[in-house]
Amino acid sequence: MDALNSTKPDDHQILVEEKLSARILTLNRPKQLNALLFQMISWLLELFIAYEEDSNVKLVIVKGKGRAFCAGGDVAAVTRDINEGTWRLSAKFIWMQYTLNYILATNRKPQVSILNGIVMGGGAGASIHGRFRVATENSVQWSLVVQPAPPGVSNVTPLWSAYSKLQCPIATPGTWGYPFYTIFMCKMLPDDVQWQSEFLLSLQIIILNALAIMVPCVPYGYMSLDLLQVFAMPETALGFFPDVGASYFLSRLPGFFGEYLGLTGTRLNGAEMLVCGLATHFVPSERLSLLEEALCKVDSSDPAIISAVINEYSKQPYMKEKSAYHRLKVIDRCFSRRTVEEIISALEREALNKKDDWVSETIQSLKRASPTSLKISLRSIRQGRLQGVGQCLVREYRIASHVMQGKLSRDFFEGFRAILLDKDKNPKWEPSKLELVSDDMVDSYFSMMDDEGWEDLKLPARSNLPAYAIAKL
Repeated sequence: MDALNSTKPDDHQILVEEKLSARILTLNRPKQLNALLFQMISWLLELFIAYEEDSNVKLVIVKGKGRAFCAGGDVAAVTRDINEGTWRLSAKFIWMQYTLNYILATNRKPQVSILNGIVMGGGAGASIHGRFRVATENSVQWSLVVQPAPPGVSNVTPLWSAYSKLQCPIATPGTWGYPFYTIFMCKMLPDDVQWQSEFLLSLQIIILNALAIMVPCVPYGYMSLDLLQVFAMPETALGFFPDVGASYFLSRLPGFFGEYLGLTGTRLNGAEMLVCGLATHFVPSERLSLLEEALCKVDSSDPAIISAVINEYSKQPYMKEKSAYHRLKVIDRCFSRRTVEEIISALEREALNKKDDWVSETIQSLKRASPTSLKISLRSIRQGRLQGVGQCLVREYRIASHVMQGKLSRDFFEGFRAILLDKDKNPKWEPSKLELVSDDMVDSYFSMMDDEGWEDLKLPARSNLPAYAIAKL
């Protein structure tokens, strides 16, 4: 990991703007989907603490540059530290990150997060804890637009060359053109891009589906890839668990939707984020600049006034017919069960009663995930229902410390290898089956570590908090 003794991030990784009584913070690592480094987390923490005491600051706007708000923490750096035998550096990273999450959750100055792109893992922690979360139509699905090649187009970019540019903002429809036959020669897994969790896998599936559609349709074609917003907590597929306070905010979603999201890593679009409560508003992306301008003129920290301003630019989005949220009754029936094994059994009974691709896909996503991660995640979210945000973060820090130390299980390292490093998408979990993960094994993750120098997460004292922040405690 980068040196931990440096506070400010390098190379303008966070852009800070002062506009009247508002402060605008822009995460500025677009090529890395704005993944958070230690220095960025430390600097955000310093800024939010300073703004809380600054009477000239009324609200803070946080957004990301490029096609992501934030795709999470820098998993590669964390894993590198652990493999080099310095897991305590990663623990320090997590300590700082969870402290930031707590400060955001209890801050006296309202935070408005503009979620106009990918929001995953640590990106959720940097936004969902804030007072206002604005989703847009730039939501979950990735679409491939296939049309006949424009007249006169012959000098088109081979797909593998275009893939090397995927770190840049994705082109608009019709910008990238290719003779159709070159698609079969493409390199599907660019080595120079560190894709977060299942993002790359989803991209592959979409491309392969597009090929199946294109083959009978056009001898030549050009394709454009629109990368839209996605919210996900995909940690169980990586051998980790939903952290950054996720056991707090997932457990407070309607019914057992939080258990469903946390265990399956299902992706949500902006409309789904709004209806389930992860987002507070939905604003079309073309209105974001106007919204930002209006927010800078508010000159108030009153949540009611800020919400009214955002409402002026909001609209009710269309929620797709196949949205998982329409399955809330089935989700509640199945994910309310006491154990992961019972959840899967309930889903399998649903599948027997009625053929349903969604049920089958849900079962498969659970069976692909780390058995240990699934059991840890379910217990963590269930405990979160009865705890405040601070208690959730302290518990999650214990679990994360055990995971990073690697004595209880190596699933996190195996998940990183299979999903992000070798990209074979075939992790070898150990234990390999749910029935082999005992309650005692799960208990160990929730206990204090017996390791010299380790201590429980100590969160800063908070005072003079607004009512909405007190409610989280």
